[in-house]
Formats: sequence, C-alpha cells, structure tokens
Amino acid sequence: MRTIPFFLLLLFTVALTNISSARQLHFATAEHHSPEQQDPYRSRFFNVKGIPELSVFTPSGDIEVIHNPDINGVFVELYVKRGFSIWSGSKSLDNYRIILSQNRNFITASVEKKQASSGYFGSDEIQFKFVVQTPVKITSNLRSMSGHILLDGVEGRQFLQSDAGNVNLINSKGELSLVSSAGSVFMKNNQWLIQVKSIAGDVILEKNTGETRIRTISGNIQASEYSGSFICATTSGNVDLSFMQIREGVFLETISGNVTIELMNLQGLDIHSESMKIDVDQLPASYISGKRSNGRATNLKLGDGEIPVNISTISGTVHIKQKAN
Repeated sequence: MRTIPFFLLLLFTVALTNISSARQLHFATAEHHSPEQQDPYRSRFFNVKGIPELSVFTPSGDIEVIHNPDINGVFVELYVKRGFSIWSGSKSLDNYRIILSQNRNFITASVEKKQASSGYFGSDEIQFKFVVQTPVKITSNLRSMSGHILLDGVEGRQFLQSDAGNVNLINSKGELSLVSSAGSVFMKNNQWLIQVKSIAGDVILEKNTGETRIRTISGNIQASEYSGSFICATTSGNVDLSFMQIREGVFLETISGNVTIELMNLQGLDIHSESMKIDVDQLPASYISGKRSNGRATNLKLGDGEIPVNISTISGTVHIKQKAN
C-alpha cells in the first residue's frame, strides 16, 4: 500500500478544518451568545459625561452593542478567534491595527487591516468580535464588512451596516438607519423613524411603531403587528404586512411580487392600487364602502375612507384581508 506523504496529509487536514470553520461562520447569528474564546483579547471601560458617541468597525466578525442599565460609561470587549497557519503555527495579529480610544464622549473601537492579504491558502484569516455595553442613550455607528450586527435596547441616532451579514435591531427607539449588502435585516420592538436599505436580503419587522422606510433590490419585506406609517419598495420580492393600526399613510411598491395587507383593526382607508388583480374577498362586505376599477387601477374605500394607502405591483396580485380570529 502506498503511504500518503505527511505534507499532503497535513494539507488535507487543514482544508477540512477551514471548511468546518466556514460552515460554522455561515450559520452564526447575531443573537446574544458567549464567544468561543472565554476571555477577551482586549477590554476597556470608558467614563463619559453626557451621551456617548460610539463608533465600532471590524473587517471580519460580529458586533454586539447592548444596553446595560447598571453602568454609566461604555465597556468594550474584543474577542479574537484565530485558526491554524501552516507557516507560523498560529494566525498573527501583526497585520491588524486595533484601536480602543476616547476623545471626550466619542468612543472608537476598531480593527483595521494594515495591508491586503497575499491570497495564499496560508494567508491571514482572523475573526474578531466586539461586545459593547452602553447606557440607554447613545449615538452609534456600527459597521462590519463580514459579520452580523446586533443593537439592543438603546435610544438615539443609530447607524448599522453589514456588507456580508445580518443586521439585528431590537428594543430601541430614535432615528434608526440600517444597511445590508448581502444579508437580512431583522427588527423587533423598535419605535420612531426606521430607514432600511438592502441589496440582497429579506427585511423582517415585528411589533414596531412609528415611521418606516425600506428599499431593497432582491428581498421580501414582511411586517407583523405594525403600527404607524409604512413606505417600502422592492424590485423582486413580496410585500406582506400585518397592521395593528395605520396612522398616517402607506406607500408600497414591488415590480415582480405580490402585496398582502392584513388588517387587525378595520379602520377607514382610501386605497389606490395599480396591479394585475386586487383580491378583497376576505373583507366583510359591509366594510367596503366604495370600489371603482379602470384597467390596472382600482380605487377602494374601506369604512369612512380617510387614511391614504397607495399600492403598486407590475406583475403581482394585491391581497387585502381582515385578520382571522
């Protein structure tokens, strides 16, 4: 029997290790969880007077920012996950610049790569994770080039962006902006103004209130138990909304997808729809106070018909229904 050379066996083992790590990273989520490394690589507590302005950046890995009611400053922990390198036996941090700094109320926590990777199979691949505890009122700018982002329980102006990962925002209120290039956006129990831009991923909301504006290229938009005004547009995706209450107005647009509006409370709506078909069979007949169609356009009055709702889909159907008991 021919013996496999040791060097080839080593390469095969490393390849399997890299595949396994990639799968674990792919299925990682930005929910609260303890990092694999028990102790942080670096940590620092920043005393602040007033509202902290937090900026966090990592080229690879997750960011979690969580409100802690028991602290008056900002506590930053950086975790590092290093794989195996054929050449040196361990991944090196020499190619990275790590910054944990403070300038008055402005806090910076970032990891930056000093130079581009050489591209060989033994090149640098390190996963970083920031876990940050803050007071309830903060201003934040959070960005990961390859990882998930979670922001939980804060108030103020927030900006979250992931180039290749999910963006999660829960229990927060203020002016909230989220951007995802290749991942989904999840929002729950948020208030006030929410703005979302997504290229390839779904946008999912649950129990949010206020004003929401969403633009996505290839993804579905879904909201449940929503209250407020809602403006959204998607190129290739469905729009599926469940409303507790429509307060000001709704503007929904999709090119190749269906639009579904589920009403939890029968309030007065003035609906203008541009679509292939509009389906109102699941509404009570007494709730429909007027309906007029002209080609693709349909004007539909529900109840006293006060609040405007505008819907447009090029190749889809509009469904308007009452929530089943």
